[in-house]
Amino acid sequence: MTQTIVRPCASNEDESNTHRCQHQTWKHSLPKETHNEYEQRNTIRYGQSVLHEAQGNCCGLLRRALNLGRESRKVRELPVFPRLKEAPPRKGFLENHRAIVNALPELWFRAIVECGRTYGWRVAELQNLRVRQVDLFARTIRLDAGETKNDEGRLAVMTDAVYTLLLECVRGKKPDDYVFTRTNGKRVADFRVTWRKACVAAGVGKWLCLGCEPEQVLDAKGHCAGCGQAWKPREWKYCGAIFHDWRRTAVRDMVRHGVPERVAMAISGHKTRSVFDRYNIVSESDLREAARRMEAVNRYELATFEPKPTPVANTRTLN
Repeated sequence: MTQTIVRPCASNEDESNTHRCQHQTWKHSLPKETHNEYEQRNTIRYGQSVLHEAQGNCCGLLRRALNLGRESRKVRELPVFPRLKEAPPRKGFLENHRAIVNALPELWFRAIVECGRTYGWRVAELQNLRVRQVDLFARTIRLDAGETKNDEGRLAVMTDAVYTLLLECVRGKKPDDYVFTRTNGKRVADFRVTWRKACVAAGVGKWLCLGCEPEQVLDAKGHCAGCGQAWKPREWKYCGAIFHDWRRTAVRDMVRHGVPERVAMAISGHKTRSVFDRYNIVSESDLREAARRMEAVNRYELATFEPKPTPVANTRTLN
């Protein structure tokens, strides 16, 4: 039991070491006086998040192990495990998708962005989509059971935009071919660089310099005005929108357009209500719309208000 509990913690430590190793290839290009500062910031920022995650995983595994022991009558009483506070959900929505797709108007990129913003599906679910799962006659897309995160299949009906794009994506392909392929015919496996470039061009992302504190924005050629360093493209740090933000945006849009929450959960693939509520967060535009509606009601009540006449007191004097 102890080995089972300790193993995930060790894997988290390995992930932390892997994260640090990713920067070993380019950290030597930093100025000498900023080496220690960068290592210190990187260790503190990433170490805190890994420690919090490792604590939560270890508590969950220990709780599960004791529950199994109780079921087999080897444990009589279960201790109370404190639940760590969950990290706040990532905020932000992608409002103008046209600016992103216009930055890279390739067919596969336009199609995968349209599917992501319409259905809120995970990027891996879209990358593994095959032609046989797309029914152009019924205008449906089927995610097979066992190929999703919760291992449950899903079915979605195509919109006109999705149908038009997928029709071109599957043209001339065999049933077992991937839907989203590049111009050379290879499967779209990792498009984070393409996504980040499109977001920076659309104004929803930016490149930062890791050698400055606070971090400065790099220009188009990778030059930092703060430290005067010229960085190579692989040394830039991206900050901005990610593809998973479409999942949050799709959930909010479906609820806003009147789709029942149960149906929205079936389309996006949210299994529990708590996770769905974390994604269905309120944006500033929703708050402004609520204020506008309340103001309209107040104006209507004020326009239809008819004040009652005030009774006049009898001022007649007695003789």
